Amino acid sequence: MDKLEELRVKYLGRKSELTDVLRALGKIDPKERPMIGQASNLAKRVIEEAIADRVEFLQRKQEDVALEKEVFDVSLPPRGEKTGHIHPITRVITDLEEYYSRMGYMIYDTDNLTNEYDNFDAVNIPDNHPARGMWDTFWVKGETKNKGKLLLSTHTSCVQNKILTENVPPFKSMAFGRCFRHEATDSTHEHTLYQNEGLVVDKNLSVGHLKTVLMDMMQFIVGERVEVRLRPSYFPFVEPGFEVDAQCVKCHGKGCKTCQRAGWIEMLGAGMIHQSVFVEAGYKRNQWTGFAFGVGIERLAMLRYGINDIRYLYAGDKSFVEQF
Repeated sequence: MDKLEELRVKYLGRKSELTDVLRALGKIDPKERPMIGQASNLAKRVIEEAIADRVEFLQRKQEDVALEKEVFDVSLPPRGEKTGHIHPITRVITDLEEYYSRMGYMIYDTDNLTNEYDNFDAVNIPDNHPARGMWDTFWVKGETKNKGKLLLSTHTSCVQNKILTENVPPFKSMAFGRCFRHEATDSTHEHTLYQNEGLVVDKNLSVGHLKTVLMDMMQFIVGERVEVRLRPSYFPFVEPGFEVDAQCVKCHGKGCKTCQRAGWIEMLGAGMIHQSVFVEAGYKRNQWTGFAFGVGIERLAMLRYGINDIRYLYAGDKSFVEQF
């Protein structure tokens, strides 16, 4: 191959005799120019074809030599294929979708990118509301025509107005999606997380109905009845509002590393839907009651599998994921 390249340069290169002839065509007698030009181009084409044929021949020879050197035993067993593994978060989401579908809930998906109105205004958090400071928001450049600035959804409550306006009560719905918050991470908090948003509307619903739904969900996730407690808290879109804790299933309330010695694990925020949220969606005030709750899927996975640090779920460690 090296010798062939030397011949190509010698006969077709920039300094070859044939190239000199082609460059000098302009100086040749016009009567002789066509004949000399045709002869020169024919010579060039013949040389190029001869070299190309030889290159192809030598390449085949090289491949033959390589194949003769590489001994391949076709009787050897194949290498085992390594397949992927279902992530514990995916398992929990899939199980919950099936569970709530069987319970008659409509299933929604939220968008990662939402707008100021759906994320805040429609759920009773107007522009001048001090509660906006409760959410460490990732704002995105640009804005919608009628719904304000763009942002990454801070909670799955951004779909509440859509669900309320698209359906006629009574109804039960569940939305799944990712949430994004500009906050520091630790063993129980992440800046990016999954949530499922329960929204139930009917006549004469109470906190007792809410607590029963939450206890049933916890029992489905961990396979045993789990005690939950409701601590009064403030969320603009519910009244009354609660922080909901689940008793640690690993130590049964005695205190361990998983629950940080507290005996309880903070799970979610919940409450009775604020009547202003109903009004914003076009309902008459006090015509309907409802409750809503937003559960962190990671917290449910931690409760189900006894994981004591939420960061393990996003570390990308294959050996961790394969345990579940």
